[in-house]
Amino acid sequence: MDARLLSAELSLRPDLAAAPRAVAQTQAAARSDGLDLARALAILLVCIAHFGGLFAADTSPIFAALIYAGNAGVELFFSLSGFLIGRILIRLARDGLTAGSIGNFWARRWLRTLPLYYVTLVVVCWWLGLWDLRSFLFVQNFGFQSRPQPMIVSWSLVMEEYFYLSFPLLMLALSRLQPRRFNGLRCAAGVAVGLAVTCMLTRIGLNVAGLGGADGSFHLNPLLRLDCAAYGVLAACLWDTRRAMRLLSVPAMPALIVVAVLLFLLLDGTLYVRALGDAGFVRFIHYDTWKLLYVPSRDALMNAAFAVFVLALAEIRLGRALRFPARWLSRLSYSIYLVHVPVLFFLVPAVMPSATLAGRVTAAILATLALSFATYSLIETPFLALRDHIFPPRAKRPAAALV
Repeated sequence: MDARLLSAELSLRPDLAAAPRAVAQTQAAARSDGLDLARALAILLVCIAHFGGLFAADTSPIFAALIYAGNAGVELFFSLSGFLIGRILIRLARDGLTAGSIGNFWARRWLRTLPLYYVTLVVVCWWLGLWDLRSFLFVQNFGFQSRPQPMIVSWSLVMEEYFYLSFPLLMLALSRLQPRRFNGLRCAAGVAVGLAVTCMLTRIGLNVAGLGGADGSFHLNPLLRLDCAAYGVLAACLWDTRRAMRLLSVPAMPALIVVAVLLFLLLDGTLYVRALGDAGFVRFIHYDTWKLLYVPSRDALMNAAFAVFVLALAEIRLGRALRFPARWLSRLSYSIYLVHVPVLFFLVPAVMPSATLAGRVTAAILATLALSFATYSLIETPFLALRDHIFPPRAKRPAAALV
């Protein structure tokens, strides 16, 4: 096992919005080629960071670039999840938020995310002989590096669950305080803007005060990063009003948006990689004078960029050659995310201890795909069917099937 890739800097997260096969078969019209593509791209970035990182020296720019790629995949998942969840919450708010509708939302989310997570967690804990109660209670992000973690990638699921818990409650509170002004779309947008501003200012203030920790990014703190998916919610609000505002009406606009986001990521990634290992470059750009503002805000800037990226892709149609692999990876993405690290670092080395590194990585990729398909078919799909039977979606529009 390569301990370098099991550090907190590897920003890998589960995709919490992949559509199950049963839903896709019954409500195929509700799927979005563009969102499937975004989801597939995110899981590819995550896997490239893990599998490819084994071949790079941990002091090399390539290794730093791979870490950045994994982080980009994580933040894309956050924005995509916020976009999809935001569309559901907007519809719930329009119908009138109640304790019952929020409870239904939570039940559907938990039946989507928790069964496979707990099955995987129990298996990994048993395999390693490392039973960590924090991972079962979703508090492992607090003191992340203070003790071994059985499921390194679960930190991002913690971020999602805190977002799922807090966002609808904040919407309910806002709608009760200002029932005439904040309902439906305004309610979701108001909470998203409030979280984005509050979390950003809090992180910057703590970092300037010297309370930012090792790097000042607060990357793993679910309370200080409640805005991780808020930008995706704002993109959902724009999408919801796109017909009235004629957003993205120019045929070239989505392409221009995608290019702009990719340029931002290229510049940000270059800064990230160079600032890690090039002292001369750091002095040249006076990085130390503005990093107190940049570091605690860079993840939020990436979330915002990816939210715009997701909005641009939301209604893109793919050709048949791209649609199948994008949809296939999209469906398996949550399973791939949860199983690929245990397979890569624990299962394959135990089964093939004398194999070359390239052989182990190849075997891990094949085993990950096979095991992901099995867990998707045997765990995810049945629980999704159970969810839809016990807790049917309150919203009648088929877009709810996307999550």
